[in-house]
Amino acid sequence: MTRRVRVFIGLIYRNNVINHLSTIDEMAQHTQTMIPIQILADIDNARNPMQLTRDRLERAATENQFMNGKIAAIDASVVTERPITTQLILACSLF
Repeated sequence: MTRRVRVFIGLIYRNNVINHLSTIDEMAQHTQTMIPIQILADIDNARNPMQLTRDRLERAATENQFMNGKIAAIDASVVTERPITTQLILACSLF
């Protein structure tokens, strides 16, 4: 294969890439989906964006358990009439 043919094939490939990027840009104008900027940054940095989703779900579950402990402490303090701080310590140690 001569140099001229390789250059020509390279130009065709680049032209296809440019056409595909142009198509994506046109489609983006009509898309209403919001993508978190952290996801795009992860993709740009060759990281798995699912890791961010997993981390956020784990954080939400942890905070949910903590709030459940607070609610249980408040419910228990109403029933037992103990100070709320004692109930918070007891309830949070259960989770």
